[in-house]
Amino acid sequence: TVTPDGKSVPYVERQELVSLGGAQNQLIAQRTYGLKYDYWMDTLDGESLYHEQGQWWWLPSKKVVARAVVGPRGHLVVAGSRWVGGDIEISANHSDVAGLGV
Repeated sequence: TVTPDGKSVPYVERQELVSLGGAQNQLIAQRTYGLKYDYWMDTLDGESLYHEQGQWWWLPSKKVVARAVVGPRGHLVVAGSRWVGGDIEISANHSDVAGLGV
């Protein structure tokens, strides 16, 4: 990463992933599977540069992958996309996916 005065600072990244397992939504008969994550960027001497928390959700009946991110200042982003195999493209503008989009 680069400081405001243009100095390059080496850093390390680490992630912690925790399975949230499956959950049955009784209101709309839908099964979901979740993965909670924490992501950190620190300088080599341990100074925190960035921390992000979030969750990935898989809704197999709809073939939807969704991501909810809570940033360091409390910002929330929810993005999702339909999955039909292959690569997954995540966007915050999917009006065709109920509950997702801006």
